[in-house]
Amino acid sequence: MAKYSTKKLFAVARFYLLPKQELLTPKVSNNFKKNSITSELANLSCIIRFEYLTNMKLENRIDFFEVKEAREEILESVNRLLPQLSSTAKPLTHDEFKQLVDSHNSHLYLVSVDGQIAGMCTLATYQIPTGYRAWIEDVVVDKEFRGMKLGRTLIEKVIEDVQKTKPCTLMLTSRPSRVAANALYQNAGFEQKETNVYKMEFPSQQNF
Repeated sequence: MAKYSTKKLFAVARFYLLPKQELLTPKVSNNFKKNSITSELANLSCIIRFEYLTNMKLENRIDFFEVKEAREEILESVNRLLPQLSSTAKPLTHDEFKQLVDSHNSHLYLVSVDGQIAGMCTLATYQIPTGYRAWIEDVVVDKEFRGMKLGRTLIEKVIEDVQKTKPCTLMLTSRPSRVAANALYQNAGFEQKETNVYKMEFPSQQNF
């Protein structure tokens, strides 16, 4: 047995000796008994099953959904993501979070990996005299889950939802320094618009 590599032994058992479901069972297959396979080969099959279970890569389950209820565990996940979105972002209170979720003009979307919240974005919609507008805001993916194309998943799913509503213009902004994000948006079908963006800050009343 020593002259055979583990990889080769695994390949033989994987494709010729054991059906896939039997590789996942803890007991030696009955096929071995019926075919009078030696106990040495039976022991080898156990080793190979162990190798299979140790090295196989399971696919992550990725879910995308809109938040409909202001649940505390979701608020905690959102507040965990906020500092990765902006260093100046303040944690949401429960009242602020509920106001966001209950708003008909704001739609908070989350993406999860194996049940753990891994990213979010917000879709803001409103009617103006020149038409219906929709903006994608606050797109962020947890640093622990980057590289899984979750940002693309968020954008594509939001686009799908927007297409189900009335005709509108979907817009977003992104800093030029975010090279990867800008490439993502262009690949998703967004066109760069030549315009200037201005802002004006209004401090809270208690600061006056």
